[in-house]
Amino acid sequence: MTDLDVAVGLHDPAGKLLVDRIGADATVVAIGSAEADALGVVPASVVGAGAGRLYDAASLRRLHDMLAHDRHEPPARAFPVTMLRGDGSRIELMAIAVRGGTPDRPVLDVFKAPGPDGGEFLDLAESNEIMRAIIQKAREAIWCIRYDRPVDVTVSTDEIVDQIFEHPSVWCMCNTAMARAYDLDDETDLNGRNVRFHWPRNAVNEAFIREVIANGFQVEGAISEDYRRDGTPVLMENDVRAHIADGRLHRLWGTLREVKPGGFEVRRERSDYAALAFELLP
Repeated sequence: MTDLDVAVGLHDPAGKLLVDRIGADATVVAIGSAEADALGVVPASVVGAGAGRLYDAASLRRLHDMLAHDRHEPPARAFPVTMLRGDGSRIELMAIAVRGGTPDRPVLDVFKAPGPDGGEFLDLAESNEIMRAIIQKAREAIWCIRYDRPVDVTVSTDEIVDQIFEHPSVWCMCNTAMARAYDLDDETDLNGRNVRFHWPRNAVNEAFIREVIANGFQVEGAISEDYRRDGTPVLMENDVRAHIADGRLHRLWGTLREVKPGGFEVRRERSDYAALAFELLP
């Protein structure tokens, strides 16, 4: 058992949390036993190595950004993360990263829930005091759309788009920040409710879903058009992941943030979709 296991175990006696600590130079300072087992790696083989041994390039960029982040900003951040198993396969999870250490030598404790799709994240967050506190304090708006009738992703793109908007779906795993993005009081006004009022089918959102599909259901900064409680449309930038099993989409999930006027920079790899989103606005 590592020192990190001992610290986390005070709040997680069942040992379900996956956790690692990343140092200021983006090296792995420590890794919990549960995470090492889930990834199929030996702790001694990754401690001291670059965090790229555990995270894909997009996730690594996010960790670098957090390590360089202004210490006066909220210390806890949530984001979808892709981790790398020892055999080269990937695992999609929701992560909560908490910045600590000193201003000159920051560290990140990165918590993840187990399960190949992050499906246990909500249950764990509700039953575990450290995860519950962190997710509610997270600045990022966390969302998940659960499909009561899974979407067949083996068919054509047009058919996938139709199913995504036509199959019954509800919000789940939304936090308070997500509710506030829609001018709602708290997450109870979203979780368990139909997604269509706040995220309807329209030209912008069809373009958003096509971008998600084109990128293998793993995309950063995809633009959607959401609606606040009073019906006001607002553009949101989303980092998206998905739970797909046996050719069926069960959940779309991720984080979002509002696109502020004049504050959006089109990244080259998604310029066509982002430009289309703005052109399709009424």
